[in-house]
Amino acid sequence: MSEQPRALAGVRVIDISSTPAAAWASRLLADAGADVILVETPDGHPLRRTGPFTDDGASVAAAHFLANKRSVTLDLGDDAGRATVRELIENADIVVSSHSPSRLESLGLTYGSFDLSDLIMTHVTAHGMTGALAEVPGNDLTVAARSGWASINGMADREPLKPAAWTSSYCTGVAAYAATVPKGQWITGRGWDEGAWANRYPDWRLLSEKVPDHPVVLYSLHGFGLWANRLALDAAKVTRTTAT
Repeated sequence: MSEQPRALAGVRVIDISSTPAAAWASRLLADAGADVILVETPDGHPLRRTGPFTDDGASVAAAHFLANKRSVTLDLGDDAGRATVRELIENADIVVSSHSPSRLESLGLTYGSFDLSDLIMTHVTAHGMTGALAEVPGNDLTVAARSGWASINGMADREPLKPAAWTSSYCTGVAAYAATVPKGQWITGRGWDEGAWANRYPDWRLLSEKVPDHPVVLYSLHGFGLWANRLALDAAKVTRTTAT
């Protein structure tokens, strides 16, 4: 019996991220059949230095989050490294990034710097790519605190408690995966900068600009799915949608 082809077979993903949340998003893409190439710095992905460790010193966290990916070591601090990353991206379908807006700008790797109509760039950051907190770094713990998750964890009469697992990273990674390829299909079949949708639901003007002739499934940052509203669909000239 021949093996059933996976949903994202033939899709190439370049992962330039360094956080567990983004690593989980690209791990899910890899599990769905995408060819994920992880770009690591010369000292390796931070998860490789994160415990627990096996008896031979290998990171269990890295084995978990970085599974099913190919890896290449590049120094983004030099011109040759950045040129190689650009070449990788120019031959890819999806980019997963955890860099801040200013960092991407300094690297010359913003979505707008690529003249690629089909490229999808998914930004997995603590506070989005726009707004007052866009440049503020964050991790699983700070997101758990800001979101209120820590405040409802533990006992009601005690201080907020750090979640035992990386809940924020897992939830964010799943939402980023869902926003990138809902139900294993392209969101639009066209170029897409996921950061443009961060922290708000789209209005009909943005939808009509982005997807004038494609039906779309939209996801909130919390991972809840919704179809675009009637006004948005009319603006996009979509007459019928079918959820599968």
